[in-house]
Amino acid sequence: MAARSLARQVAGRLGCVRHSSTAVQPLVSTSKVNAGNLAGALAGRIRKGHACMVDAIGPEACYKAVKSIMLASDYIQDSNPGMQVAFELQRVKAPAADGKPETVKMRFHTCLMKQLPAPERLDVVSSKDTNPGIAAAELSQLLLQRGQTGIAVIGGMGPHAMNMSLKSVQMAHRYMSKHLSEQEALLAGAASQAVPAQEGETKQRWVLSCVRGPRANPDGPDEVQV
Repeated sequence: MAARSLARQVAGRLGCVRHSSTAVQPLVSTSKVNAGNLAGALAGRIRKGHACMVDAIGPEACYKAVKSIMLASDYIQDSNPGMQVAFELQRVKAPAADGKPETVKMRFHTCLMKQLPAPERLDVVSSKDTNPGIAAAELSQLLLQRGQTGIAVIGGMGPHAMNMSLKSVQMAHRYMSKHLSEQEALLAGAASQAVPAQEGETKQRWVLSCVRGPRANPDGPDEVQV
């Protein structure tokens, strides 16, 4: 009972909305997908109140998925002002088929929550060489230190850094599982930042703000097979 009460408090604080679990196929992100079109499809499902998942395989596809989720947050402002699209991550094992070997895809279970404040700095910087286990341990430790309302931020530049950020967040969720109630999960909200580069130019850095919230995935973070 206490765990349910705590989960309701968290949901109220974040203003989270988990949509109807009407059976719909996940949207698919690929390395060549138009992020704007994918964001439009995602926003359309959210407006209709449907649960929405996005599947991606590989760094480029995951990068596009995160970009589309961030864009979808802009698209839904007409119907859900002050909210953003957040996600809970899950690894999904896809069996070999049509001559292709078995692989693992990242599944983004989306939900709505109140817009998180723009991060002032990164807590964890990711790159293509990041060890996700170490980064996950740092993220989970920071979140536990900062308490129920704490936010920890990870990010980097480019698809491979984003892929490592996502792996770190998914692993941090598992590391924190014994500290979360059955109704809680580790959610992430995406944002982009302009970072000064050489000769007055700027580069785009993608960041994930991680926070405790109510589950977007009813099955939890464990790996599943489809």
